Amino acid sequence: MNENSKTDPLTEYKQRDISVVKIILVGVLSVLLLAVIVIAGSQYYIWHKERIYAETVLNSDSPKLIALHTREEALLTQTGRLESDPTHYRIPIARAKELVVREAQR
Repeated sequence: MNENSKTDPLTEYKQRDISVVKIILVGVLSVLLLAVIVIAGSQYYIWHKERIYAETVLNSDSPKLIALHTREEALLTQTGRLESDPTHYRIPIARAKELVVREAQR
């Protein structure tokens, strides 16, 4: 083989300028797409979190909430000893109001 017959590999390729407009357009569209995905994901997270909160905390059919209301109602309407201090007694709220009014009238 003759060395003169070798061609420069760079001259075999078609030389042209890169399209700057296409590169900028692809970059801007990529950033916009990423922003839309991030915002949509954030909004979905907030919506999902609020839905779970509404289902668990605000749902009036929750067994925990029903048990809490039952316990509070019993504490307000029944007599008994205080759990924190067994030497003191608890009386119903209606009776306590009557006693306060009676004391104020004396």
